Amino acid sequence: MNAIISSLKRGIRNVAVAVASLVCILPGSTLFAQQTMSLGNLQFVLPNASSTMASRSIRMRMAGANLSSLYYHLVGGIAFTQQAIPDFSVNSLDLYYSAANNTAYLTINGSRIAIPIELFELQPIVNFANSEDDVVMTMYGAQYGMINNVETQDILYHPAFIDNMMGLRLLQVDALTMLSGMNGYFPIFADDTFCLTDSERTRYSQLSRQYETKGSSYSANAQRVYSEIYDILEDGSISSYIYTDLNQPIHFSIVNNKVAFDGLPYYQFSTNATNEVDPLAYYYWMKFFVSNYDKMLSPFFTEDMMQSMREMMKPGIDFFSEMDSKPNMSDEEKAQALMEQVNQGLDALGKDSALSQMSQAAMAQVCPMYISANGVTENLKGKAALVRELNPIVYQEVDDICQWSALFRYVKAKEPIVWNRFVGQVNAARLDTPAVQTPVGIQQDDMQSILDLLQGLYQ
Repeated sequence: MNAIISSLKRGIRNVAVAVASLVCILPGSTLFAQQTMSLGNLQFVLPNASSTMASRSIRMRMAGANLSSLYYHLVGGIAFTQQAIPDFSVNSLDLYYSAANNTAYLTINGSRIAIPIELFELQPIVNFANSEDDVVMTMYGAQYGMINNVETQDILYHPAFIDNMMGLRLLQVDALTMLSGMNGYFPIFADDTFCLTDSERTRYSQLSRQYETKGSSYSANAQRVYSEIYDILEDGSISSYIYTDLNQPIHFSIVNNKVAFDGLPYYQFSTNATNEVDPLAYYYWMKFFVSNYDKMLSPFFTEDMMQSMREMMKPGIDFFSEMDSKPNMSDEEKAQALMEQVNQGLDALGKDSALSQMSQAAMAQVCPMYISANGVTENLKGKAALVRELNPIVYQEVDDICQWSALFRYVKAKEPIVWNRFVGQVNAARLDTPAVQTPVGIQQDDMQSILDLLQGLYQ
């Protein structure tokens, strides 16, 4: 019995090391120097020649989904799901884009209304609404790649938002807490100027002058606002979030010959269930690990260490491979069977033993069980104006993506011929904005310290 428990101890320890190492050795991780883009206090890695469009894209649908823990693991980014609802009777509907004056028009019940968004916004929004997807972006590209068995970068976008201004604006909204008060900044061009279109720069100058008359500035106001928001988030012990319109219907009406929307996207937060493991997330992590652990870990361990790890992990890997090959089991059932096996191993160690608790904590750290933090979500949702003060230009444009894509989905559903013609017109228009690249990852400066930690755990 002592020999069995000793083997279990070594096996669980090594599996914990291997699984934890996925955090920094996943195929989407940035291990080598690439050109970077500055955004406030962050450095984002830009794509190189090996970054294919497929590896930079996420194609996923969440509409109608309940927010399970896996969605916080997998998306943890931005998803706009709604089809707009008119607050009046719609008898006739038309859309067209005029190349002559670079303006799109909505004609509804015989009244023509200019759509107040420029082509650099309109084009990606139309292409997003024209797809069947509703996830806009994620910084959890590694997890998405594992689950779908494809090579991905760390930061993924819906294809409509790759390498354009709106993709950068989405990134700024998703980086709410990462920017830590520097939310009023914009990505930096090579000449150290903010990455803005001409119209955005005009708006930025206007707002900056308004803040200056109050003794502040665009960036200082963002820092003040973030401090208020941080106090709210700190009370909620938040872990992850999705910026979304899930369960938030988007209504529209016509007021003074303009489209008026009711309904805004919001941050849906989650928190960690205490020391609990998400079985489905853990199953996907282990599925990837079993297929790739030798290739992933061998560069960082001696051959003797690797051979020892292979021998001690063999029973667990054999069990996983046999279970995973059963065609009559769903992923959820496989995840449950895996967790039952893990729990049996922990029971053999003694539930109250230090090693059992350490192993449970390690798994919960890598694959935590997320639960929706509805209290802090509703608190900040009720302060929509405050959130938008973080960066009025950025949040207005991302609100545009949410609301206009919802309205365009309504047109697509009601008048598909009109919609298809409009899509062609918008994509035929020439876009005249600065050339930009959307990032594929965040620069990692602490890779060696993480690897040193893993070596210490192994020993």
